[in-house]
Amino acid sequence: MPESDLSDAFAQLTQSQDFNPLQMMSQLMAGKTRFHSVFIAPFTATFAAARQRYLDDGTGPLTSIATELARQGAPDAPAAARAMLAAAQGMCVVVIAMDHGVSTMPQLFFGHLSAELRTHMVAAAGAGFPEPAKLASALAELAEGLPTRTIAGPAWDGDLASYWLELAAAVVEGLEEGHPGLGGGLQHLADLGWWVSHGIIHSHAGREVSADDIELLIRCQLLAGDAAAAGQGLDVLIRGGEVDEDLVIELVNAFADGAIRSRQALPAAHWLAGHLSTWMEAMAGLYDVPLALLRIQAAAGVATDELLPTARLLVAANRKAARNDLTKEPIWEVSSEPGELLDTVAAAQLVGRSTSFIAKRLEARTMPWYRQDAEAGGSPTCIDQVRIPARALEAWLAIMNEFRFLD
Repeated sequence: MPESDLSDAFAQLTQSQDFNPLQMMSQLMAGKTRFHSVFIAPFTATFAAARQRYLDDGTGPLTSIATELARQGAPDAPAAARAMLAAAQGMCVVVIAMDHGVSTMPQLFFGHLSAELRTHMVAAAGAGFPEPAKLASALAELAEGLPTRTIAGPAWDGDLASYWLELAAAVVEGLEEGHPGLGGGLQHLADLGWWVSHGIIHSHAGREVSADDIELLIRCQLLAGDAAAAGQGLDVLIRGGEVDEDLVIELVNAFADGAIRSRQALPAAHWLAGHLSTWMEAMAGLYDVPLALLRIQAAAGVATDELLPTARLLVAANRKAARNDLTKEPIWEVSSEPGELLDTVAAAQLVGRSTSFIAKRLEARTMPWYRQDAEAGGSPTCIDQVRIPARALEAWLAIMNEFRFLD
């Protein structure tokens, strides 16, 4: 596609609120906003897969691009979308700083930043964009410095390591303050977490990394859904013994939350199980470590031979707390492949209790359950129906029976 045609199609696309993560400036949170920086980045793994799927067969989440182009009157919108995605080589990510945290406006990058494309990018930011002249200037600097220079803007001081760490700190601050970005929300922050994580790793190659820097990296990796990578950093912190117990507890819980949220419970459970004894020894038998593993294993719906040993460690560390967590806390949703599913009648027969007992436990989410819906591979006739995974139920029952928690 000629650059003029590509620019026209890109200009149409950037008028879409779906493509512009800032959406409308009325969504801006209270406080001052300012232009932070702009950087060239590779596709995230998720976007790369979606892009390839669209190029292969024209399906997937990026069909919204063709839909939007068609809505705006583009001739042969599918072909225009395909040509645009085929030409794209990465992302050009505009970062907006707020009083607490940051947000992003990612746009497609085509290997160059011509004057025409730069004009469209600034226009796409909208009339209320803070400091459009600075954005235009930063894009011009990038255009002159490509391919060696990939970052520009007020926050760029020429030091890659400090830039990525400062951006990581801003991302974490926004999450802690309860401000998960604008427009695109957590999904766009997850993408930013992915870019920041890779930026920190590459910019710190051969350099000493402090415990504080590792903490920032872990939080960004968890935000990006990369639980395995976050676990490696957490392992370094725990083995090093340089962080206090409260921070370790917070990060271990964040690791469990991230693994479950990103649907990586099963590999995360296997990884953490391999490190459990080392972590327990380093943390003097800290209760929260086996609790994190049990939460991940419960989400993975593992069998009795995996779950019961973890429960034994938990009870040995603090029986009272374990009884409360295992019987009263909603930690039992299975998010991985559940295996055989049971209804309440079959579950009651397996447990040896009444169907009302099962129903009350399901309502409180204090026994294994799984939401069978179309996206998870369930039958359309079972949309939003809660079912009970047999394998997970048997593991749960073994714990309840061994420690007589149902008595």
